Amino acid sequence: VIQSYGFIAVTVLVPAMLSECIDYGTLKEGVERSASYFSIYLFTQKTIGAIGVAMGFAIVGWFGFDAQATQHSDISILGLTFAIAWLPLFFSLTGGAVLMTLSLDERRHGIIRRRIDARISRAKASESAADDSCRMSAISL
Repeated sequence: VIQSYGFIAVTVLVPAMLSECIDYGTLKEGVERSASYFSIYLFTQKTIGAIGVAMGFAIVGWFGFDAQATQHSDISILGLTFAIAWLPLFFSLTGGAVLMTLSLDERRHGIIRRRIDARISRAKASESAADDSCRMSAISL
C-alpha cells in the first residue's frame, strides 16, 4: 500500500517539479529549454525502468525462483518479495527523502515565475516601442 501511494505521488510530483526546474533554468540562463529538460526526464525514466526490471529478474533468479515450477521454496518467495516490494520501497523512500531536501518551494517558485513574467513583459514593451519607432520613421519618409 505504501509503495502504491509512493508511485502515485511520484507520478504527480516529478512532472510538477520538472516545471519548476524549467522555470529556474529559464530565469538563470535567459533561454527557455523545456524540450531539453523534458527529453532528459523521459530518457531517465525509461532507463530507470529498464534497469529496474533487469535488476528484478536478476535478484529473483539469484534467489532461485523458477517461473515454471509449481512449488516454490521459502527463499525463492523471499527473493520475489524483495525484488517486487522491499527494494522498490527502499528506493522510493530514499528518493522521497532527497526530494524533501530541495529548497525550491512554492514561495520561491512564485518569485521565479514573477521575474520571468516581468522579463517577458519588458521584452514585449521594447518590441512594441521599436515597432512604433519604425512606423513613425516610415510615416515621416
